[in-house]
Amino acid sequence: YNNSYDYYTSRLSGWSFVPPERQAVFSDDTWGRTVVVSFAAPPGARKQQDTQRYLSRQAKGMYDKVYVYAQGVIGDSMVCSDAEFPAATDEWRDALRERFESVSPRLRALRGGEVDTLLRAPCHAVTRESISLEYSKCMTDFVFFTFSTRSRAERFCELLDAAAKDANLHDALPSPWR
Repeated sequence: YNNSYDYYTSRLSGWSFVPPERQAVFSDDTWGRTVVVSFAAPPGARKQQDTQRYLSRQAKGMYDKVYVYAQGVIGDSMVCSDAEFPAATDEWRDALRERFESVSPRLRALRGGEVDTLLRAPCHAVTRESISLEYSKCMTDFVFFTFSTRSRAERFCELLDAAAKDANLHDALPSPWR
C-alpha cells in the first residue's frame, strides 16, 4: 500500500503492484558475470501462494480504489480525510483538476505545485491481468551465480553443458545450455 505522507501533505494513496521505477538488480558488469539457472518450482511454492492471495484480494475489491487529498482542494480538510475514486479510471484526475480550478487564486498559488505533482503521478490499477502477468513465472525458481570474471562464468557454462551431455540431460536443460 503506497501512502507515505503526513496528514497535511497532498497525497495520492492506493495499492501499487510494482515500484514506480524499475530497480536495477545488478550493474551491466555484474550481469556480464552472472549465470541464471531456472528450475521448476514445487507445487504450492511461495510465489504460487502469493498469486492466489493477490487474486483473492483483487476479486474482493481490495485494489479497486485510490484516495486523493490536497488540503483545501480535495478531500475533507476538517479531518484530513481523502476523497475516494475508482483506481481503474482517471476520474480522480478529472475531479482534482475541476476542484483546483474552483479554488481561490491564493490557494492555487499555494497548492499548485502539489496538485501538478499529483496529476503527473502514475496510477495503475491492480487488475487480475496485472497479477497474472506479474506471477506468470510462478512455476519457475531462479538461481543466480555471479562469478569474479566473465571468463569464469563462461567456463562454468561449458562445464555444466559437458556434464549434462555426459548424463544425457542436455535436452532437459534450459537455454543457454541447449
